[in-house]
Amino acid sequence: MNLINKFNQWMCTQSRRAVLATCEKTTYQGFTLYAVEDAKDFFDIAIKSLELIQKIDDRKYKRVKRYINSIAYVKMGQDAYIHEFRSFFVDTIPKDIEWFASGIIHEATHGYLRTKGLEYIKNKQEQHERICSREQFYFYRKLILNNKNFSSEKKEERISYYKKYFEDILKKRWWDKKIVREKQINRLKSMFFKKYTH
Repeated sequence: MNLINKFNQWMCTQSRRAVLATCEKTTYQGFTLYAVEDAKDFFDIAIKSLELIQKIDDRKYKRVKRYINSIAYVKMGQDAYIHEFRSFFVDTIPKDIEWFASGIIHEATHGYLRTKGLEYIKNKQEQHERICSREQFYFYRKLILNNKNFSSEKKEERISYYKKYFEDILKKRWWDKKIVREKQINRLKSMFFKKYTH
């Protein structure tokens, strides 16, 4: 890593620390939860999502505990795993507990892969996202199989739906640098206009 890249990385780390310092925070079972606003709503859905993971798949919950120290609602343009903090940075407050729980598993898998030597670099990003999305699907499959209100046919139908969904969503390539930058700019614009038009 050259000097400019090291400086940029240092600046990113310092700016993230500064943002977290402005947040309201709480703790839950060893996790630190941060929220830049609407803390009660975010903490509630984050805790319920963690409880759901623990209830449905204790093995994945242990992975989450190992690779995620904090979950932070910080409005950064899109959800992301921040490896140096072992943190899941969240862009918007999710409304669906099952979806957010699967997202936590997705981000924890990024942490797991990084510690196994699979760096999140340009030629490895798609492999990262494919593995993490597959873990999301496995969680949904377990949720469906544990649903006593679903018939066998309904379970099969829902599993097929989510299998295709997680295959198709990879086509959006949300990790591409251009798409990430565009989302970050749009988030900054929305925050600016909200601040100066209200």
